[in-house]
Amino acid sequence: MDKEKITNFYYEVFAGFVLPAFFVVTTVLVVKNPQLGRVLFLYLFCEIAAFVLFSIYAAFLVALAASFVAVIALIINPSWLIAGDFFSYWVVAGLLGWYLKRLSAEYGECKIWLEKKEEEISRLESQIEKYKKNLPDLRERVSRYRKISDFALKLATTFDFEKISRYIIEFSREVFSASSVSLVAHPTDVYDKWVYENQKPLLVESLSTDYRFPRVYSQHDSLMAYPLFWEGKIYSAIKIFATGRTYEADDLRFLSAVASLSALAFINAGLFERTQQLAITDGLTGLYNHRHFFERLEEEVNRAKRFGKSFAFMMLDIDHFKNFNDSYGHPAGDEVLRRVSARIRKKIRSTDIIGRYGGEEFSIILPETTGAKAVAVAEGIRKAVKSEKFNFGGKTVSVSVTIGISVFAAKDVAGEIVSRADRALYRGKKEGRDRVVLAGTEKDK
Repeated sequence: MDKEKITNFYYEVFAGFVLPAFFVVTTVLVVKNPQLGRVLFLYLFCEIAAFVLFSIYAAFLVALAASFVAVIALIINPSWLIAGDFFSYWVVAGLLGWYLKRLSAEYGECKIWLEKKEEEISRLESQIEKYKKNLPDLRERVSRYRKISDFALKLATTFDFEKISRYIIEFSREVFSASSVSLVAHPTDVYDKWVYENQKPLLVESLSTDYRFPRVYSQHDSLMAYPLFWEGKIYSAIKIFATGRTYEADDLRFLSAVASLSALAFINAGLFERTQQLAITDGLTGLYNHRHFFERLEEEVNRAKRFGKSFAFMMLDIDHFKNFNDSYGHPAGDEVLRRVSARIRKKIRSTDIIGRYGGEEFSIILPETTGAKAVAVAEGIRKAVKSEKFNFGGKTVSVSVTIGISVFAAKDVAGEIVSRADRALYRGKKEGRDRVVLAGTEKDK
């Protein structure tokens, strides 16, 4: 038997046998001896017990029975005590009913609270199941973010554009399980054009069903592309194809972190390259400065000795440059230096090395060049410079140059080559300027 059946059984026994028997016995005692009105207080105990053991209804049943007994006792022996007993049953029953109602209200609140908690528990359990299913994916994402710190460190310590590009491709292929990764410097397909025109990242979850683009790559299933910005323009774009999987918004968010680090690495490499270039070039003409040019000259001497090669060296000086500066001012002199250096660049090969030796002097290394060929190149430079016209203060003027040439000999060092060319230049100035002199005569030794 369950608990409810047992309770009903006891209630029936109490209501059907115990309570009537107690009522009869108490009534007889009151009739025979009116002084036993206090016996009616036993009903209070019986009433409370009925409430505790059964229900409020049993307590009211006891109160009803006790009221009849109290009425009989009051008729036989009127007394305020018995009258008080009569009312006390209903007071107690009322208090018990109020208490029960309060308990019921609390029970209802507790039940509602419990139902809410059960709903929360159910929701949490469903979320736990969902997270369990997503756990492998979450682990993969955590692994990604752990790897990105190493990736960032590599980029931060690399200033070579080619190495940076290789790191980006290798890292992207590893973390995205990509079938193809590329850095796109210029648009090559509809996806690149979209990124460059809109200057926004692109996510194509399904290449076969995306209505925006025609199906270009049948061997791939999904695509991501993210632009790398430098100085307000797209420097490049990371384009990643997937086969057998679909890229989602979370993948694109992670790619944005990769792209930000990559763009910063390219910017740093560019700044480093510019800094290096500024350290070895002349700010006015853009040619190598004296220190770096001399380093290149020593390299060329060592290379020529190692491989048994020869080269020519030129020293070029603008004639009467001081007078020109005094007549037209230093800004005009700077313009002459810039345009003369540009003229020289046009008349030499890309493999030749040119530098600003100092002041109005320029120096040029012509690898694997004989004296005769060097003289021909020098004549071309001299004529080109002389044909350049300058307009200062309403006057059209031109400048001339004098060039001294020396040719590498087997036992030469860099200083000797420069000295011979400098002496040839000095001889050319003595002979009237605006000429080319090849070192090697007795006058130059």
